Amino acid sequence: MDLSIWFGLKVAFFSWLGFQLYRLFIREWIYFVYYWRQGLTLDCYHPILGLLLRERIDEKKYGDCNYLSKEIIRKDPKKKVFMTNCFGRAYLMLLDHNLVEEFFKNANNCYMKDPFLVQSLKSVVENGIGFMETARWKVHRRILSQA
Repeated sequence: MDLSIWFGLKVAFFSWLGFQLYRLFIREWIYFVYYWRQGLTLDCYHPILGLLLRERIDEKKYGDCNYLSKEIIRKDPKKKVFMTNCFGRAYLMLLDHNLVEEFFKNANNCYMKDPFLVQSLKSVVENGIGFMETARWKVHRRILSQA
């Protein structure tokens, strides 16, 4: 094999590897530091799988996949948000009912659903209300809230 082709393959492989490391670890830590500076704490971190792994562990150990949220609320009833990760992304989990309500009422115009999550779940739930955006979502939400 020609030396220049071998070198090109090595550069391509290490570039791909570097991007994957950035995507799975570094990017989420950048977000964690950003939110930490705003006063949030990292309550659950497991590399790559994050909250999914923690929920599975809690389901087996306690019989409740929401054990982490309940435990955080039990330890600090005033806590409104906790930070976790999943598949190389940082997530903020809203614990306060009023904050969740405000998010769903007001944030739909500026919040776009995670494209990875939407594509992953679309085969299961097709075009349900959970995956609609902005104006179309508002219309269907009003129809359902009247029922």
